[in-house]
Amino acid sequence: MAWRLRPAAIVSRWTFVVFAGVTVGYSVWALYGSGQRLSLVDVQRLPGAAAVELSPAMNPVRIVLHVGYAPAGTTRIHYEAALSGPGGDRMWEARGTIGSRDDEATFIRHAASLGTVTVAEPGVHALSIRFGGGSMDDVREARIELRRNVARVDPRVAWGGGLLAAASLLGALLTPRRGPTFEPALPVAREEAA
Repeated sequence: MAWRLRPAAIVSRWTFVVFAGVTVGYSVWALYGSGQRLSLVDVQRLPGAAAVELSPAMNPVRIVLHVGYAPAGTTRIHYEAALSGPGGDRMWEARGTIGSRDDEATFIRHAASLGTVTVAEPGVHALSIRFGGGSMDDVREARIELRRNVARVDPRVAWGGGLLAAASLLGALLTPRRGPTFEPALPVAREEAA
């Protein structure tokens, strides 16, 4: 009796790999790879707000924060970013923390998609960011990238792919991995009584 991997186990494992790969690939592409770079603003040397020329033809515009820092302690850097329209009205803002409490490397590069905005009127917009929060981290580089004509992340694709990957993983874990294969019995030679 020989043992081999059952077909159901093989199929469920490969479907998990396919669905997980497609979901992660789509999400990473949509958040960081779609669209064209409009500008890259060095916010570490920025005294106030950066002036950025935007128009509705660039919609949607994604704002991505790129930071390089040396972590110190367990408190991470907090940020507050904002984009104001030509008239001075605030059209977008984001707050958050860079990195995680468990960062133990000597230098970390971190990229975070802060959000997607829709430009209503053309003109010069003001982009600002502040760092704070009582962190001892040493920010060595900080840039904000604006990307134009980006793809919006469709949550149905991300959730659907994630749920299908989870179902496939559950199927792979619950399906018996190996099973016996029975070979046909060899015919027994009988002696005939004479």
